Amino acid sequence: DWKKSKNSKEIKKFYHATSVADAKAWDISLDGKGYTNANPSFQIVTYMELTKKDWGILTNGREWRVYSLRSDSKHTTYFEIDLINILATKDTERFKYFYNFFRKEAFVKEASISDRCFLDFVFEDGQFYSQRVEANLQGHAYKVVDTICQGFLANIQNPTEDDLKEVYEYSMYYLFKLMFVLNCESKGLLE
Repeated sequence: DWKKSKNSKEIKKFYHATSVADAKAWDISLDGKGYTNANPSFQIVTYMELTKKDWGILTNGREWRVYSLRSDSKHTTYFEIDLINILATKDTERFKYFYNFFRKEAFVKEASISDRCFLDFVFEDGQFYSQRVEANLQGHAYKVVDTICQGFLANIQNPTEDDLKEVYEYSMYYLFKLMFVLNCESKGLLE
C-alpha cells in the first residue's frame, strides 16, 4: 500500500523518474467515485504526490489521460484521448495530439528552456487562455445583466432602491438560467 510506505525506500526509487503512469485493465472504468483507492483518478494523483511528480498518465488502453498536480482540481481535471476511437476513425489530427501529449519527450524537462517540459508550456498557455476567457466573460456578463436590467426597468415608473435591488437579483437569476439552458443545449441534453 503506497500510503503506508510513504517514506520508504520503495517510493524514493521513483524520485528520478520523469512522471508516473498507471495502466488499468481494458474493462476498468477510469471514473471512480470518491477519494479512495477504488477510484483510479485518486490513485494516480496519490502516486504523483508521493513520488513528487507534476505529471501522470492513467490509461485502460482505450482511454488515455494526463493529470497534473498543478491543476486546481487535480482529481477531476485531465486531458483525455480515446485512442480506439481515433484509430477506428483514422483521425490523424487527433492522433497527433495523442502522440504529442503521451510521448516521453512531453514529460522531460529541458534545462535550456527554463527547466520546463512540453506539458508545462501547454498547461501555462491553457491557464493564460482561461484567464483571458474569464475576463472576457465577466465583461460580457456585465453588459448582458445591464441589458436585462434595462428591460425590466423600462416597465417601472420611478423605481425605488428596493426595486433596483429586486431587478438586479431577477436579472442575475435570469442570466444564470439562460446560461444553464444554453450549456445544456450545447451538450445536446435538450434534444
